[in-house]
Amino acid sequence: MLRAEQEVLGFYLSGHPLEERAGLFGILSTTNTRDLERLAGSAEVTIGGLIVGLRETLTKAGKKMARFRLEDLSGGVQVTCFPRSYEQFKPLLVEDSVVLVRAKVEERSDAAGASSVGLLLEEALDLESALTSFRGALVIRLLPGDDAKLPALSRVLAGHRGPCRLFLETEGADGRVRRVRAGDEHRVRVSSALAQAIEGLLGRGRTKLARM
Repeated sequence: MLRAEQEVLGFYLSGHPLEERAGLFGILSTTNTRDLERLAGSAEVTIGGLIVGLRETLTKAGKKMARFRLEDLSGGVQVTCFPRSYEQFKPLLVEDSVVLVRAKVEERSDAAGASSVGLLLEEALDLESALTSFRGALVIRLLPGDDAKLPALSRVLAGHRGPCRLFLETEGADGRVRRVRAGDEHRVRVSSALAQAIEGLLGRGRTKLARM
């Protein structure tokens, strides 16, 4: 139904198919499609999204490559997969599948001279593989007024014990953001369920991963 809405109306009427994964994207992605134009060319980014409009083509040498639109909750961006990366990650690059891509920002210009950005694919992962292979820490940003939510947050974290360290970010009265490491008894296992639970309690954009 969602695909039909997108094809006929140009947008999703009943709800975006990625909404349930919003918290997970917030954790795994380094940016979103809306903010790509603020980045310099050749910047490396990681973005999770939905593959739409996948098209396979041949190079002059007769090798297969592909292009598709990667959609997240902020918008979309065109992704180019050159033959080597397309051959390597083709099993994951399927229409309507949800993937995490690591790519380089590419500045483009159309026939009218208008500039835009695209992505050059370097790696693709399914979300669970990305979580399983991650080695680092979970960072949760706390805002003034979150005090009353801390007991509930503690219960959420206790239900997801695991190997990853936990850090809490807070902003002091001087405006500086400080990162405090929680004790080892608060280590967590990063998962889609944990991301959803934190998002439901604190709201979107309050978690991220940090490589240690």
